[in-house]
Amino acid sequence: MAKSTCVLALFVAVVVCIEAIRIDPPQPSPSTGKYFPSVKKSDPRCRGKSNGLYPDPKDCTKYLKCVNGDSQVRNCPKGFKFDSIRYCVLPDENPDCGRKTVGGPLDGEESVCKRANQLLPDEMNCRRYIKCVNFQPLKKECPPGTAFDPSKHRCTKEQLEKCKNNDILSVEPDE
Repeated sequence: MAKSTCVLALFVAVVVCIEAIRIDPPQPSPSTGKYFPSVKKSDPRCRGKSNGLYPDPKDCTKYLKCVNGDSQVRNCPKGFKFDSIRYCVLPDENPDCGRKTVGGPLDGEESVCKRANQLLPDEMNCRRYIKCVNFQPLKKECPPGTAFDPSKHRCTKEQLEKCKNNDILSVEPDE
């Protein structure tokens, strides 16, 4: 049923519409295009995953939103890249994008991941860290000239200096 709005109303105990304009409420448009990404039903990329946001393995500026097995590919704002923990961040703040994985899931270390998207220091090498993806640990490597800073959950130049100065964790030369 369409709603009507009074343009010129006369108030005398009751509202009287002198001239009414019919307003049809806007109908939802299909979820496609720039502002409404298309939904892919029963997407295998979301199968078995909890509802949430996941990185696009092919493009750091995009991410996948999984809801009940359905997916939407979304874009970070221009100049930003997706990060599993803090979502869209500036490229130099992203511990995920463009970094190589150093091996696959760690054998026998499933218990190290207490949260789904956790970043942990590698106890043997300060230039590496462990990224928990769906509670599965993956070893990752910081870019050359940086080391993983557990307090900031990212790789920084400052942390590499601390690592070298304290000589607590090993520092391997950049390749």
